Amino acid sequence: MLTLLLGLVVFYLLLKVVGWIFVSFFSLGGFVLKGLITVILGIIGFVLLFSVVGFLAVLIVPVGLLFLAGSD
Repeated sequence: MLTLLLGLVVFYLLLKVVGWIFVSFFSLGGFVLKGLITVILGIIGFVLLFSVVGFLAVLIVPVGLLFLAGSD
């Protein structure tokens, strides 16, 4: 009876440890995935920001140059 009880306790603890490892592995995987998504979104945002700034610069610079040339 005692060995059966001991076996159940050991089995329960083993399940808990395996479950804990499984859960922590998955949460770590989720954390890594979230980090990757954040980095990718950050890069896309950065590229978009630069293209918008570049586009505005391409629009503004010639207009500014024309304005300066015209004001002489």
